[in-house]
Formats: sequence, C-alpha cells, structure tokens
Amino acid sequence: MLDDRKNISAELYRCPVRKRYAWQLVRYGGATRRFTRALAGAAPPLAELQATLRAAEHDTVYYPGAFAAAGVQAADLTRVGELAYFPLLSRATVQARYCDLFSKRVRRDDVDEGWLGVTSGSTGEPVRFFMDAASIHFFVGFIRYLWRLHACGPLPLPWQTGIVLLCTLPRSSIYETRLPLLRGARFRKLHWAEPRAARTLEALAPRVITGDPASLARLNDAIASGACAVRPRLILSSAFALPAALADDLRVRTGAVVVDYYSLAETGPIAHRCTRGNFHVLSAAAIVEAVAGEVVVTNLRNRLFPLVRYRTGDLGALGAGACACGLAGATIDAFHGRRAERFSDRRGARVDPSQLQPLLSKLPVQQFRLEQRRRGEAALLVHGASGALDTAALAFALSRLLDEATAIAVEEQPQAIVRPGEKPIVYRSLLAE
Repeated sequence: MLDDRKNISAELYRCPVRKRYAWQLVRYGGATRRFTRALAGAAPPLAELQATLRAAEHDTVYYPGAFAAAGVQAADLTRVGELAYFPLLSRATVQARYCDLFSKRVRRDDVDEGWLGVTSGSTGEPVRFFMDAASIHFFVGFIRYLWRLHACGPLPLPWQTGIVLLCTLPRSSIYETRLPLLRGARFRKLHWAEPRAARTLEALAPRVITGDPASLARLNDAIASGACAVRPRLILSSAFALPAALADDLRVRTGAVVVDYYSLAETGPIAHRCTRGNFHVLSAAAIVEAVAGEVVVTNLRNRLFPLVRYRTGDLGALGAGACACGLAGATIDAFHGRRAERFSDRRGARVDPSQLQPLLSKLPVQQFRLEQRRRGEAALLVHGASGALDTAALAFALSRLLDEATAIAVEEQPQAIVRPGEKPIVYRSLLAE
C-alpha cells in the first residue's frame, strides 16, 4: 500500500456541473471535429491568423491603439511571417488592460459557458484571462487527435470512463460529468486526498489519465506499491516538465502512450512532445515564435479574448522541417521552461532541475519546493514532514547537475507552500538573471 507518510492533505469541495449535453453537441460538435482534423496539418493557417487579427482590431478596445502605435493594421498581413511586425503583448499588459482585451461581441451566455481564470503565477506574473467555451471544448479535439496519432484503438464507449484528471493541489474541486464530444464517455476529476483514491481510480478504469508530473508521480507510486492497477491507453502530462524517468516508468507499468504537452491556462494546448523528444506546435491552435529566446504565442482559437504575440515567460527556440517521428512543421526544439524554474550551473548555463524529481518524490512530506539561492547553496522548503529528512542523495545529484558542490538547507514551513488554487512551483531559482 501507499506510504501513509505521503498522504496528501487538501480542502476538497464538490463542484456543480452544467450538463447541457445536447447543446454541446449542437453548438460545438462540428467545430471540434473540424479542429481535430485541422490539428493534423503542419502549416500555420493564414486565414485563421488574419481573422484573429481582424477580430482583435475591430472588436477590442486595446488592439487598435497598439497596432496603430506600431504602424500596422490587420489588413497589412498577407503572410504568416509578417506577424513579426505586430506589437508584442506582455503579461503585465494583459493584467493592466484586462477589460480592454475582451471582444465587444462577448455576451452574458459567453461568460456563463466560458471561464474567467487567473494563471498560477509560476512565471512571477499572475494574470487574469477569459477562455471561451469553444476553446474549452477544443481540449477534447486535442485528445481525439492524439488518440488517432498514436493509434490507441476505438474511442471510449458511453458507459466507460473516458478521462480522469488527477490532482494534488491543496484546495480543489472534485466532480464528474459526461463528455458528449467524446462519445458520451465519463469525465472524473480525482484528487489523491480523496478516501480510497487509488481504488476509486482502479474502479473507474479510465482510457485517458491526465495531470501534472506531481500527480502522475503519485500514480506511479500507487501502481508500484500494488495499491492501484490501471491500464489506460493514453497518459497526458502538463504544467511543468515531465521527467524522462517518470515517463518511462509509467509507460512500462501501464502500457500506455505517455505524452508531455505544452499548454498555457490562457490558451490551452500549444505543442506536444513526440517519441523523439521534440515539441510539435499545434499549428491549427496557435502561431508560435521565439523572440529573444522567449516563446511568444498568438492564439488562433479564442477571438473573444484575443492574445496576439503574447509573451509567455517561457524560454525556448524554434525549429522546422520533418522530424524523425514522421511529423512535420514547427517545433520547440530547445524548450527551457519558465525562467524562474531553471537553475544555473557553474558556467552560467541553464539546467533542468526536474531531473531530481524521482528523489524529491520519495521525501516523506506533503509539499516541497527546491530553491537555488546562490552559488553552492540551495534550500529545500518542506511542509508536513513526518520525520527527519536525509538529503545526502539529493545534494549529491544536485551538485552533479550544477557541476559544483552545493549544500541543501532544509527549511520547515508551518504554512502550506502552495496556496489554495495555485499550481505547485516545484523549482525556483533566486539567482539574478
């Protein structure tokens, strides 16, 4: 069974769900099917980009002035490459001009069916945003695309569990519903703090499991200990980098196709990682650029809250051409994640601390965060520790990663490290940029 020292404490609440199944089929069924087919394309759709720019210019308060200040207008764009002449949109601007970014066409029904959200703040700059209902339902189109791409077999049937979303956040809703756009299969959000969560997951027998690496690490532990036996066809990971060792373990223990995908709360899925390790841009969903080493996204799906050349705060470099996996089109080749989540080694090069996840996930704590404070010094913030922590192996692995001896100070936090409603920030560098 699972180690009781690692049980998760959380505040859970039931969330009412507006079903309206027939309405979803009528309103979004055709568009979702078209989106699924369009995802197979490699070339950015020029017509969709032009329509997005027109919607931004004609229907919002913010963009007409921003475009005019840059000396451009929507009608100027005749090639996708000309998007580079349009102004960048910072996270600070989205926060400050939030209301001015809404389309004038937004109705009360749009707000009721959409999502007024706030990002987790993992970039250091949390922002408010609005995701329209079509963008929310397009996630099903994304799953159908991956299902077909990886030849996962027949789609789930109406009486089966299609998708389970795993969660480890300190405060979270739990709910279930049906997915009319996925053959009426069941969707369930499952928190690891629920009583008998592992057995519940086994009974649900989902065809798709999705979550962040922290919740998937918990799944891996449950399977390894014999607390849970599941055989999903597809496992999806997002929010922060999925360690290769964890992906391999899940692949071997479940037989599932494991896909790490890049997504923003403000936009939805942007790219997915192939079997060769490249992140392939979903060209039907977004135009992706790299500006001064930062990933910049133009969302093609949501014209009720258009994001044009949006600076994500993520680091990456773009590539193009055919991949050995068989896919073509733009890729995020050197994806480095969030600035604040990358450590710097002895030579100043950025390194990925998520390689330490297997060691960190074994700690008998409820929450943790690893911080690089200065050269040769790191701090491990922990909450809910059930005993003394041996960090010798972790310090050795971190020193090898940074190519210099690094001491780790353990700091017990009386309050939860992750505040209610936030995604976990597992790694943070406090070194000056």
